[in-house]
Amino acid sequence: MNEKYYFDDKTFVIQDYNKQKPFASFLPGIAGKKGIPMWCFYVNRGQAVSSFGLRDKNGPILEFSPANTAYQNTDRIGFRTFVKLDGTVIEVFGHNDDVSVNRVMNITKEAVEIVETNQTHQFQMTVRYFTLPNEGVAGLIRRVTFTDLSDTTRAFEIADGVNQLIPLGISNAVYKEMSNLFRSFVEVQHLEDQYAYLKVKASTGDTAEVKQVEEGSFYVSYVNGIQQAPLIDKALLYEHDTSFTTPYGFIQSSVRDIMASPQVDQNKFPCGFTLYQGTLSAGETVRIDTLIGAAKTDCLVEQLLSTIDSSYFDRKQEENKQVIDELLTPVATKSAFPIFDEYVKQNQLDNVLRGGYPFILESKNKDYTYHLYSRKHGDLERDYNFFVIEPEFYSQGNANFRDVCQNRRNDVYFEPRVYDANVHMFASLIQHDGYNPLSVMGLKFTYTGDVNRLCKDVFKEHADLMVPILSGLFSPGDVMNALRMNDIELDMDDATLFEHIMSDVEVHYQSAFGEGYWIDHFTYILDLVENTINVYPDRLEELVFKRQDYRFFLSPATVYPKTEKMVQRSDGAVRQYGAINHYDKEKVHRLELQEGTNWMKNQHGHPVETNLFGKLFMLVVNKISQLDPYGLGIEMEADKPGWNDAMNGLPGLFGSGTSETFEILRVARFLQSVLEDQPQQEIPLIAEFVPFMKAIEKVLDESPMDYWHATNDIRDAYMKETRFGASETVTVHSQDITSFVHRIVQKLENAVEQIKALDAEIVPTFLTYEATEFEVVQNEQGIVYTHYGMPKVHVNAFELQSLPAFLEAPARLLKISTDTTFNKQMVQSIKQSGVYDATLKMYKTSDDLTDASFEIGRIKAFSKGWLERESNFLHMTYKYLYGLLKSGLYDEFYQEIETNLVCFMDPEVYGRSTLENSSFIATSNNPDPALHGQGFVARLSGSTAEMLSIWSYMMMGPHPFIMDDNKLTLNLKPVLQQEWFDDQHQVQFRLLNQVTVTYVNETGLATYDDNIMIDKILVDGVQLNQPKIQGNLAQQVRNGDINTITIYWKKQ
Repeated sequence: MNEKYYFDDKTFVIQDYNKQKPFASFLPGIAGKKGIPMWCFYVNRGQAVSSFGLRDKNGPILEFSPANTAYQNTDRIGFRTFVKLDGTVIEVFGHNDDVSVNRVMNITKEAVEIVETNQTHQFQMTVRYFTLPNEGVAGLIRRVTFTDLSDTTRAFEIADGVNQLIPLGISNAVYKEMSNLFRSFVEVQHLEDQYAYLKVKASTGDTAEVKQVEEGSFYVSYVNGIQQAPLIDKALLYEHDTSFTTPYGFIQSSVRDIMASPQVDQNKFPCGFTLYQGTLSAGETVRIDTLIGAAKTDCLVEQLLSTIDSSYFDRKQEENKQVIDELLTPVATKSAFPIFDEYVKQNQLDNVLRGGYPFILESKNKDYTYHLYSRKHGDLERDYNFFVIEPEFYSQGNANFRDVCQNRRNDVYFEPRVYDANVHMFASLIQHDGYNPLSVMGLKFTYTGDVNRLCKDVFKEHADLMVPILSGLFSPGDVMNALRMNDIELDMDDATLFEHIMSDVEVHYQSAFGEGYWIDHFTYILDLVENTINVYPDRLEELVFKRQDYRFFLSPATVYPKTEKMVQRSDGAVRQYGAINHYDKEKVHRLELQEGTNWMKNQHGHPVETNLFGKLFMLVVNKISQLDPYGLGIEMEADKPGWNDAMNGLPGLFGSGTSETFEILRVARFLQSVLEDQPQQEIPLIAEFVPFMKAIEKVLDESPMDYWHATNDIRDAYMKETRFGASETVTVHSQDITSFVHRIVQKLENAVEQIKALDAEIVPTFLTYEATEFEVVQNEQGIVYTHYGMPKVHVNAFELQSLPAFLEAPARLLKISTDTTFNKQMVQSIKQSGVYDATLKMYKTSDDLTDASFEIGRIKAFSKGWLERESNFLHMTYKYLYGLLKSGLYDEFYQEIETNLVCFMDPEVYGRSTLENSSFIATSNNPDPALHGQGFVARLSGSTAEMLSIWSYMMMGPHPFIMDDNKLTLNLKPVLQQEWFDDQHQVQFRLLNQVTVTYVNETGLATYDDNIMIDKILVDGVQLNQPKIQGNLAQQVRNGDINTITIYWKKQ
């Protein structure tokens, strides 16, 4: 066992944490359905917590700092503890090279704990941090236990707290840049009530309207269960030392004298300290429980304080653990590798934090899926992202389309009642041109029934207060917060309340264009569709054809036609610049577009609607109209690349992505298979799309360059015609497009073969094109300029230029390639190439980019092995590992996860808990050898979704439910090597978060070995007299009416 880092009973332990590689992480920021979440970031320096606050960076209580700054300042600005013993003042967790001082960090999923054991002075101090669950205020709880390890009674004085407290109303940027001015707004109230309530005296904006401010931050502390008055005046503790290095006041004065001194409670930013003076006998402990939080009013704080008793913090600690544990039950696993079992749970938690947890709002008419706890990934290392954690009950947050679409991929496996909710939302957000908005916010609803009657029936004498809430857009959090703020108590539980409200509602997807169109966002939608069918194969027709309320997001942006994007630079090079009109004023004005979500409408003003097949079919046709000049990759014609933002220069180089070609082939094949299964169906399509589709079909067999010219002109005409909406919807019969879909599949399969031919070993991911024959467009006045300010160009010929190999295209190709021989050869070639780090035995995003042009993007400016450049980007590595599974290369998969799954890595090299993913790992080509193998940018990445897909495939196989002989059939085909079975020869997991499945395998063979077969199946302890779980019994499994399934294997 590693002496510095180790896994111990669901806890990850780091010895001498402050001397190890620096890392940053965070508490979950989940407060339960009826709690107010608080964000909190920590580092392995000082007393861990570096910043925390409410909602976003503009609500700091302890200022938000980027990771590199937090490593420097946390031990000074953050939490501090000073102990006076026998006239000597010791700073616990301070700078100390005494070998008799031992420090440990214990990391669990719901909390972080630090421990210092000081043998020289014979005491031990433990600090545990977690957020406050299930209350009407947000809070961070800090639990301190200080124990005398001597064998005598000794007198102690302790000052424990935090050097900085910021009231709500002062943003992070304002604090950093103008705190000297804004200190004049600050005041501290309620010191006489033995707690501190920090607020600004009035609104801080430079406007004519000035408002009183009620919201604030607060600090309250209990010593051995008794509320203690806080110290908020730093001068009493530090005196002249404004660097907060030495607590001269504490050194020179007793705790009693300090607390008897008058405190300045305004015109300065306060601290929050709790002081203790007393004696401790041998082994005796003093406990300091501190709650620092934020509230809308001081009345809410006082209500909370009235409920705090001697066991309150013990209860909240257990509640917090339960809140988190409940989210993890869907992936409860028991294998021969306990660290893997816990690792999957951590992936589930972090996946929830980015994608949300699917909570079902039940009603009499239908159920609604409402994702709790999601937020855009932003933290100390992702300082560039503006995260939002809504401070409300039933909290939701903001996110990016790609992220949440990917992270919700496995929802239906964990909560089957989700059914098509995710499919419908993300498919509806796809536009008629195949693009989609960037920003996705939480769901809102409108009540479609009689609001007044509902409120009278449900809220009775409080109806007048609730009518305004339910008369417009609302969320469940809005309703619950209104009840809380108005002290309304109902004679029904939350589930019954929502059943009344949700019986007559319309759901509203909240989304916004954002900043551009990435070419890869669509690639995650089919994953949602396929997983839904894997659980509901008997509802294929209903899913794909019968639901006909899929809309089309309408963006304020417009993609310019080809003639406005192709320009000549001053150096003579031809490029594609200025592809998007980010705010089409004429469109916005004419269509009266509102901020946020708008839907394409027909000539009668009604939203245009289709079914899922129609959405996917229109997507496919749009994408094949965007094939590059050689007919290979999907063009980056709308100003953005794929997930790898650092390749931001590729659109200007007429770049295209082969990964997207592979993915659109997946979609086309899906449509082809559906048409074979459902040959007699009707598909509503936008009327203007039909001639667009037929024109594309007509030129499908043209030469690549002719096809490129033709499809650009056809698409530009289609976009011009639909710029202000669609005329109507027309119905197309499935047999009328079957041949076209088949030809699309053939064209894309031919493109794949040509892509493979470009490199005999590793398929290229990115292609760029250099114009070799072109004409500068002129008219009678001379050279014509585009809106971008450069000469307009017409290109007649291009030359293909491949970039070095990347991992992405092989990872995606493995999902669709059925050529096992080719797949194995490509996998072997990758391991022999620069895409593989032979030293660390892991994969990199790409081969060496030294010879690539700086024009490909900022990736070229990054150091090797750092960020997206030639590092191990876990999202992509895990996608590759998942590709190995999907292509049937099971032995290769198990070989690779030994060094590529984080939980099996050396934590001393990885530099943080190996239960937690990172965005990337610095590879051995990085110029700093000390960083090799270290993980950076914590947790919230697409790797969690890929890992959960890997786990699902390992435990269930590719298709958990299938139709066999026209009967619903449970089709568990786990992919598990023998080593994964424990000493009882068992592996256990949760199926659909409803059934505990146990596999028993004493054969010594892998479950995918040809020489193994199922021996017997027990359902709820009763052995079946048939080899399959089928028909009504399979329905019972899916419905959650079965508790246990045990499957035994034997040799054939």
